[in-house]
Amino acid sequence: MVARSERGLRRRIVGSEHVIPLCVLSAGALAAALPEWRPIWYQDDQLPSLFRLLHTDLGHHHGVVFPRFAPELGFGYGHLLHQLYPPLGFELAAWLHAIGLGYMAAVRAFFTLCLISDALGMYAYARVVVRSRRGAVLAALAYVWAPYVLLDAHKGGDFGESLAIAILPWSLLAFHLLMERWTWVRFGMAASGLAGVTLAHNITALFFTGLVCIYAVLLAMRQARVLGRCAAASGMARAIGAVLLALALSAAYWVPALVEMPYSRIQEQRQGSFSIGRYLFSPSDLLQRSLIFDYYGEAEHRYGLIAFVLTLGAMVSVGLAAGLAGAKHSRTSPEEVDSGARMLRPYGPDLVLLAAFGLVFGVVLVMQLRPTLPIWESVPLISFVQFPRRLFVFASFAAALVIGGLPWSLHVLLGGGRWLPSLGAGVVAVLLGVAGLPGEVGLGTAADRRFSERTAYDDFFPAWVTERATQVPQPPSPSQAEEYRRANGGPVPRVRVLERGYLRTTLVTDSDQPSTVVFHTFYFPGWEARADGLPVAVEPVGPLGLARASVPAGRHVLELSFGETPLRLATDATSVVAVLFLAAVLVRGAGARRGLIGLGLGAAVFGLPWAAHLLITPLEQPAAKAIDREVLPSARLVGVEIAERSYQAGETLSATVLWQATAYTATDLQSGLRLESPGGAVIAERWARPGRESTPTGKWLVSELVPDPLVLPIPPGAPPGRYRLSAGLRDRMPNVVPIAELEVR
Repeated sequence: MVARSERGLRRRIVGSEHVIPLCVLSAGALAAALPEWRPIWYQDDQLPSLFRLLHTDLGHHHGVVFPRFAPELGFGYGHLLHQLYPPLGFELAAWLHAIGLGYMAAVRAFFTLCLISDALGMYAYARVVVRSRRGAVLAALAYVWAPYVLLDAHKGGDFGESLAIAILPWSLLAFHLLMERWTWVRFGMAASGLAGVTLAHNITALFFTGLVCIYAVLLAMRQARVLGRCAAASGMARAIGAVLLALALSAAYWVPALVEMPYSRIQEQRQGSFSIGRYLFSPSDLLQRSLIFDYYGEAEHRYGLIAFVLTLGAMVSVGLAAGLAGAKHSRTSPEEVDSGARMLRPYGPDLVLLAAFGLVFGVVLVMQLRPTLPIWESVPLISFVQFPRRLFVFASFAAALVIGGLPWSLHVLLGGGRWLPSLGAGVVAVLLGVAGLPGEVGLGTAADRRFSERTAYDDFFPAWVTERATQVPQPPSPSQAEEYRRANGGPVPRVRVLERGYLRTTLVTDSDQPSTVVFHTFYFPGWEARADGLPVAVEPVGPLGLARASVPAGRHVLELSFGETPLRLATDATSVVAVLFLAAVLVRGAGARRGLIGLGLGAAVFGLPWAAHLLITPLEQPAAKAIDREVLPSARLVGVEIAERSYQAGETLSATVLWQATAYTATDLQSGLRLESPGGAVIAERWARPGRESTPTGKWLVSELVPDPLVLPIPPGAPPGRYRLSAGLRDRMPNVVPIAELEVR
């Protein structure tokens, strides 16, 4: 009983030590997060991120656990989702949406939580490295207020990198503790942390995995000197095992992304505005000129002046203090120096690690210089970083820890008890805040203009798409029209649409000879077709690389669906087994009862909101109604999806019309809906280019099935009654056919 009381008292004392630091860090993180909640909020990647978030949520609504392909993105042709983009950030934001936040509020909350995790994680890790609360608080503020961290969270809006920045200190802390002493929980947390970084941001993970390995080697070398080679080998084995488990946990993402990279146009991310050489500088241009960090324009690729000066000053101060402390240490007795207990005693910062992080800081800055271009171009994969400044993640991390050593160095060099180091830490924190925080607020009208010009689709397309993103929704030029004309050919079967679902279309084809059906989606490995249950060939066709299925002569039920390739199935299985192994590891380490309760609570926290969200907000897609009517010599109307219910005057009705191209036409036709009274009078009509004005008919391939979402506002003064809804195509004169009878109340 006494021992239990002593342990409880000890916990209360330790907990009370962190109250003031945590309050300071909470205030610092909230100050960093305030711009997230402005009414007018701009981020470079805001629109693409919102769309990926929405389609992650949409995929889960359709029962897809890992949505690699978003069929509604890419101007309605589909777009690679988790196949290339790390999924964890979008999954966490989607979970925030599932608990009740709107999409925009979920994004704001996501970045806010990332900044809070930045501060708390760095505080926890810095406590191990700098070994003082003041130093840890200063390191945490230096990290969460680092210009690059704020650039990602605010102006940049990078989901993946912001989350990786938030996980980095926790992951490195887990590996540090694992190297010190083996426990099952530490092993599981180290693997989980590295897997989290990998699933958050691939480029950061590429560099961080190497950093973790070097970090483990550094700690093992020290262990070998103090505790012997066996202890060092054991520590390295633990670290290697955690790295391997992390790679297995994230294999479902990174292996297909890496192996199937040639199937995408990701190589273009190394050209033009993403060329590494464009953003390398001479030494005189490495730093920004202004004291307050400039988050806009070319200046964002340079390191902050105040952050650099403070880091350099901290390096000098810590170095001098280390020399002075070493001189004092040399006067101690040999017996005390040789004592392993003294070498492991947590007095003062870990100078070896601080020196290593100082080296990391220097290497990152050197890698921003023009002479390093051959390294960027020759080392595999690192040129996909797009901007060399992405390495500022590690410079900011290293700088924060070095700055965290300032209170100790000031105490050693100047003495003065506690007040002088605390005063110095406060001054440095104020300088960091003044340099980093004001600039994130003043993005102004230039940012608003950039936002208005932003497109949500300027990302990776499959390799078979030969057009630029800006060209896809435009009518073909004369030379392009000839390419589309040449891509056509073969008999056009009669089709009857049975079902058009998420990543799946089922229809009946009928032709006297072998024919093809072109689906309105970009081809990518994973699309497969079956005719009466038997596999048939699927291949890319045309300048847009659409999926075309070959169908034998006769009448067949044809199904096109997107699924996992054998490689993806193997990596999916690897990740599932790794997750089960991780769960067993955590249960073993925490004890059966506590471990199972913890896993159950975790599953409830993340699973129950999703279950409620999917039940409360079910998706309602009207069934496809078959129609077989020729509208023009080049197009046939083969189906429509519309909710045949009663409508109110003033309401906007929606319908998806399914066209089949029967002959090629270079004419830029318009599609539309027309609402007519029982007497034939036109009540309302609306015409525009098909596919929300992004699918010009000059790019329809022969035998292509084109879904065309259309909307039509019903006039507020429309009298109650039965109305006829027609759909059609027009050049100068409309050609329409009836598709539904609607009741207007």
